[in-house]
Amino acid sequence: VARPPYFVPESYEFTPPPELAKVNRCLCAMSADWTPLAHHAAKVMVELLMQTTPEQTKGWKFSITGDLGKHRDSYKPLKQSGRCDITGNVDNPFEYMYRSRAMAHLSNLGMGFKTKLLDFVSCGGWLIVQKKLYERQPKELKPFCIVVDPLTPESFLAALKKANEPWPDNSRVNDDLRERAF
Repeated sequence: VARPPYFVPESYEFTPPPELAKVNRCLCAMSADWTPLAHHAAKVMVELLMQTTPEQTKGWKFSITGDLGKHRDSYKPLKQSGRCDITGNVDNPFEYMYRSRAMAHLSNLGMGFKTKLLDFVSCGGWLIVQKKLYERQPKELKPFCIVVDPLTPESFLAALKKANEPWPDNSRVNDDLRERAF
């Protein structure tokens, strides 16, 4: 098996309270502990965001969660601009994901499946990814992916526009992956 399927264990499943509403937030979820891959994903999103104007991204919020490690200072200029919220580790990442409309994971580093992508799809939302990462996703996740060129802000802006559309039905994704796993 080239890519063993992953599924969200039942003990991790989170049922959002009815009052928990989606906001136009593009989330870059790093790791609870700093890793080069997660840092690179955040760095690429920051670079793309800085190539856009606030008018172009009007109505969108941008957040980076997770441990910034020794690179914390490199994110200060973006945070000071008011265009990106840098939260650090959040108490309940599933609640944060449920409130976000899109997750950007724009690093082309690393191989393998990113479990946070399935976690996000289970919460309902769009995945903004570069082509190499899209091609490595299981078929169940591909309908939720918006492929971008991580070097062009126009591609990122088009992805944000697409992310305002309703996403496909996600009610069977976890079950389908679980069935393929066993």
